[in-house]
Amino acid sequence: MTSIDDSRPNTTTLLIVEDNFDIRNMLVALLRDEHTIQAVADGQEALDTLQRVHIDLILTDIMMPNIDGIELTRFVRSEPSLSHIPVILLTALHRPDDVAKGLTAGANDYLKKPFSAIELRARINATLTTMQLNRELTVARDAAEASDQMKSRFLAQISHELRTPLNGIVGMLEQLQDTELTQRQTNCLSTIKSASDSLLHLFDQLIDVAQLSTDTPTLQLTDCNLRVLVKSIANLVQHSISDNRQKVSLSFSDDLPIHVKCDPGLLTQILTNIIGNAIKFTPEGEISIVLDVENESQNPDTIWLKFVISDTGIGIDPSVHDQIFERFTQGNEQITARYGGTGLGLAISKGLVSFMGGSISVESEVGAGSTFRVSIPASSASSRLANTEEEAGDSNCETDNPAVNARILVVEDRNVTQYILENAGHKVRLADTGIEALKVLASETIDLVLLDIQMPDMDGFETTRRIRCQEQFATLPIVAVTANAFKESKDACMKAGMDDYLAKPIHKTQLLNLINKWSPTTPMLSDREPLKAELEAHDEIISIERLKETLGNKMSLVKELLQVFDEDMQIQEEALRIALAEKDYDRIASIAHSLKGSSARVTAIQLSELSSLLEVRAQTGNSPVESLTEEVFVECARLRQWLRGLS
Repeated sequence: MTSIDDSRPNTTTLLIVEDNFDIRNMLVALLRDEHTIQAVADGQEALDTLQRVHIDLILTDIMMPNIDGIELTRFVRSEPSLSHIPVILLTALHRPDDVAKGLTAGANDYLKKPFSAIELRARINATLTTMQLNRELTVARDAAEASDQMKSRFLAQISHELRTPLNGIVGMLEQLQDTELTQRQTNCLSTIKSASDSLLHLFDQLIDVAQLSTDTPTLQLTDCNLRVLVKSIANLVQHSISDNRQKVSLSFSDDLPIHVKCDPGLLTQILTNIIGNAIKFTPEGEISIVLDVENESQNPDTIWLKFVISDTGIGIDPSVHDQIFERFTQGNEQITARYGGTGLGLAISKGLVSFMGGSISVESEVGAGSTFRVSIPASSASSRLANTEEEAGDSNCETDNPAVNARILVVEDRNVTQYILENAGHKVRLADTGIEALKVLASETIDLVLLDIQMPDMDGFETTRRIRCQEQFATLPIVAVTANAFKESKDACMKAGMDDYLAKPIHKTQLLNLINKWSPTTPMLSDREPLKAELEAHDEIISIERLKETLGNKMSLVKELLQVFDEDMQIQEEALRIALAEKDYDRIASIAHSLKGSSARVTAIQLSELSSLLEVRAQTGNSPVESLTEEVFVECARLRQWLRGLS
């Protein structure tokens, strides 16, 4: 081996691998003035050198005894500690496939013998420069990713720190509003609530624009009932209307499918901003929301959702139509002074619409109102939703059948929700930490767990995992109550095994409707054994009487609910067969989770419990799922036959 080291600072070290003595010496002579040289005669010596010396580039012959240049290249690429080193092949072979083998093995470049000194130096310098640029890009990328992670952690912490005290303010305000108040006290509380709502809206917009600045949203496509979704959004923003001088109307095209596949979360953000603006800038008059659909002529699987939001408000000067979609910009300073706001809502909406592949435009003149048009691509739903429209309805409206006397474990480091729940007639058990929650569950009967994510000692994710590890709690509803309002947080909650999600600050109606959704009026909670006995006594698989009680003694609603359940069960069963054939255990767990909930809602206890066991088994992967899946199929067939007899 030849080693030439002049100890020059900032020089690169080349490893020359050449079995021809004369060529090796020639290469050393050509390159020694610019580089530190390690020269060896074969591949084995090269491997020994690589273990001892830091090498910046390998210049190797292809044809050598024992370990040739291609084998050496493969070895370098297979070793994590060496894979970053660039390799240039030297070859006297003129067959293209020999060079191709070398490049396929991982070589960066090659030179055919004989070669000129100028070309040799140029190839080496170009390869080293490229590698240096790649290293700098890698460092920059890693720094950017670290910065994004730090920003995400910061935003999550800020979200928690601001939303948690705001949750206390909103919760106590709503409790005070339910007490006897003088007119002056009512006015004061109304002012405080309006200010807290404005603060929350501003905070949400700042978080949204901060995320859009650096992050690409994740598109979460799911089957969605658009009529229910848009009604829910309209009802939500109507809460800001303080008198009867504004009217909101909804209109849906007859051609609109009941369900389409889209991202309801992003769609809600877009429409909430636009409809909220329409109400804000229409002190008196009408806000019209029209939803139409248009088929894609070139792609029959794609449909275009056409939203038209019109108002009779103050209007917008045509000269600033483009400007209003920019961040922190409004029509003019007078509008900002009179109506307030940050100028972020439309900018966020435009960014989200563009991300979804759609378009947004405005038609308006001062004093003549405004019309915003939003077009967003979607596709036909792959299945019908398991819930009826009534079940999937507005989470912000009061329910007709409120649940009472649910035994609820509230696991929070702050206990604002306790007051709302107790005043609604529920029995509340408090726990400050996840460890305390586990002790309560071990000793008491609980129907529902409201679980904060950020807690001392053990966070909500770990607490949920420990609860789900116990078979008796496989179907116990667990709802995340968190100040972290990011979509990633909701996804993490669902992945950890939670059933639902509620972001702070919590409004009374939202909380109570969520409790009703998971209430003891369905067998998802505490009365499975009595219900089993009742079903056996009446030779039933589903309790019609319980469903009638839940649905206001309306048999027509019971039949509609069971019809939707039957259709969904068939779809889920087929999806389960496909997932089983593909051994997609994550998908099996997801389908089982859906079946668990939908069957429990119609009191089909046997299918719910089988699905729950299947979900746990698929998630853990500790035992085969085939036999249990077959039991699910048998129970589905039994249910289907029973439902046919019922009709």
